[in-house]
Amino acid sequence: MKHLYFLAIACLLQGSIFAQDTEITLEESVLNQYAKYYPLPQSGLGFLPSGNFYTYNKTDEDGKSLLMKGTSKTGSEKPWFSLDELKSWNAGELEKLSRMPRFNWLNDNEAVFEARDGKYIKLNAAKRSAQVLTVLPENAEEVLFNHDYSAVAYVFENNLMIAKVGGETVQITNDGSEAIVYGKAVHRNEFGINGGLFWSKDGQHLAFYRMDQSMVTQYPLVHITTKPAETEMIYYPMAGMKSHHVSLGLVNLSNPEARYIKPEGDPEQYLTSVAWSPDAKSVFIGLLNRDQNDLNMTEYNAQTLASEQVVFNETSKTFVEPEQPFWFEPGNEDQKYWFSERSGQQWLYRYSKEYDGVLLFPGMLQVQEILGFNQSTRTLILKGTGEVKRNGPITDASRNGTQTYTYLFTVGNDDTPRMLNDRIGTHSAMVSEDGNYIIEHFSSIETPLETTIYTLDGKKVKTIHSLENPLNGLKIGKSELITLNSGNGDLLYGRIVKPSDFEPNKKYPVLVYVYGGPHAQLVTNTFNAGASLWMNWFAEQGYIVATIDNRGSGNRGQAFEDWIFRNAGAIEMEDQYTLVSYLKDQSWTDNSKFAVHGWSYGGYMTTNMLLSFPGEFVCGVAGGPVCNWEYYEVMYTERYMDTPASNPEGYKATNLVARAADLKDDLMIIHGTIDDVVVWQHSQAFVQACIDAGAQLDYFIYPEHPHNVRGKDRAHLITKILNYVEDHIGSN
Repeated sequence: MKHLYFLAIACLLQGSIFAQDTEITLEESVLNQYAKYYPLPQSGLGFLPSGNFYTYNKTDEDGKSLLMKGTSKTGSEKPWFSLDELKSWNAGELEKLSRMPRFNWLNDNEAVFEARDGKYIKLNAAKRSAQVLTVLPENAEEVLFNHDYSAVAYVFENNLMIAKVGGETVQITNDGSEAIVYGKAVHRNEFGINGGLFWSKDGQHLAFYRMDQSMVTQYPLVHITTKPAETEMIYYPMAGMKSHHVSLGLVNLSNPEARYIKPEGDPEQYLTSVAWSPDAKSVFIGLLNRDQNDLNMTEYNAQTLASEQVVFNETSKTFVEPEQPFWFEPGNEDQKYWFSERSGQQWLYRYSKEYDGVLLFPGMLQVQEILGFNQSTRTLILKGTGEVKRNGPITDASRNGTQTYTYLFTVGNDDTPRMLNDRIGTHSAMVSEDGNYIIEHFSSIETPLETTIYTLDGKKVKTIHSLENPLNGLKIGKSELITLNSGNGDLLYGRIVKPSDFEPNKKYPVLVYVYGGPHAQLVTNTFNAGASLWMNWFAEQGYIVATIDNRGSGNRGQAFEDWIFRNAGAIEMEDQYTLVSYLKDQSWTDNSKFAVHGWSYGGYMTTNMLLSFPGEFVCGVAGGPVCNWEYYEVMYTERYMDTPASNPEGYKATNLVARAADLKDDLMIIHGTIDDVVVWQHSQAFVQACIDAGAQLDYFIYPEHPHNVRGKDRAHLITKILNYVEDHIGSN
């Protein structure tokens, strides 16, 4: 049977012979999706600190790289300076720049950017000058400047370093090692933690994580690039096993000596949502128990390190998941806001001396982010999901998890949040520091990308950028959105990709692409409905490619996610089967030719679907699959499954290794050999169980690849997957 690899080569050869041919190759769809075929916003787009101006990068007709400067009030624009001009301001340091840097503006004329070799450059656009601000060691990690770039903190060989710019560098810690780590993300980056350094607003105080992993069992990763192969040991806390211990250190620039907040209680509790008070007198830490169902938001005195108060306690029968710190209202900093799903949806709650966790605005809106604030009107600019009329109520009927909007809410006003723009689709925005102007990106399945600047009252100033569909003129499959009902009445949003020459009277084989895990959302009302371009390419070869976001997935609220609690992989099967049943009821699908593919949680789902619904699929391809939740890490697994000791039935029911004998359909598992997320042990254990049960399967590895296959090898991966599907359910 022909392989898709050769189809791709044929398309390439044909395209070179016939200039009018508009087909693309599989390799091009994988490697050039974002470089060539995705409507990206302008690089460098953002407001200058005053809010009166905005900038973005542009290449003119002569190929010259320019930084454009626009006036926020009128939208009038002109070139500010070119890359060649920037280089001339300090030829010795900037001559090797190949593109316009990413600037961090200190004011409307001065900015800092990273050049090369650890050098940070400060420029003055008014004076047309640039000079070296500071130089950091080549292997400095977690580099974080304070807000005015007068000081910098970084991690060097797992120790914390701090320096005033232009002054001496001070080594704050001395016992950093593989086991003792300073200033880096902890708890395996769960709870929204993506760093371990926290500057105070005044830039004079720094908080930092200290993580002791010495009690955590080490796990071996084997590298084959040496003779003989070498073992790399990583600290990997598996569900139910010992976890690391974390404390929070404090240091100030006037006296750079570390002092530590060591919260009472279980040393394996989680330290989340770290925030300085605006006056730097207090530090707030969200202390979450290891069961992840009891959160104490605690205020500590930054001088005495003593606990001053528990601002609130939040509990849940399932789990509490703090992912953002307190947000303090500018100009009224006693007022602080907290994101919580305690009422079912993620909303904002207000805390102060007068307000003890008051819900700002009840309704079906899922608040995702505070984008900005206008002090004069006390208007919060928010990002959230939903579909709300400008002056209408938020109701169940108007909620839609595939859509995202920019909302305006006046603090102290009981009115419903207002939309900046109510076009149905996906809106994302940036806000000027003063809150007077908003730049919003809009995309939908019909609209690739429009970028518009607005005033706070919703008046359109100018459309800065409007892109044509980069897929126009290509012979490629089209994406559509569908809505189905789950067994309990929840709406499920799905996507179907059909060939461009789709014929409703023809029978098509089907590939179901699945993820299905928490936090992820695959189907959105945005460009191409969120589909990867290889899906459109594959559809063009004569397939239907379908996806649905089942219960348990992201941006739908606590109740929607709670379905998987203590039994991950059960309710998801029901919703995925709802999609399969819908597809098999259509006149245009070949019910004898269904396949399924997914990676990570999607690999778990793929394998689970073959085991749960034998005969429904001809084959599946599972990448980096979880096969036994006991082998996965503490923080993620125990949130949804509790520990193996407290939930033995749940772990037994979700253990795919124990069900290997149920494998009746063709399955290929793919795994990276140095996967440090879903360790290789998962799929190897499943393979051994299949051998023991006499069940056959196919297996492929990617040497020296971690949890996913990136770079040039990704084209090889997608070809491998689609070849397998083609061999089993080929469209011809």
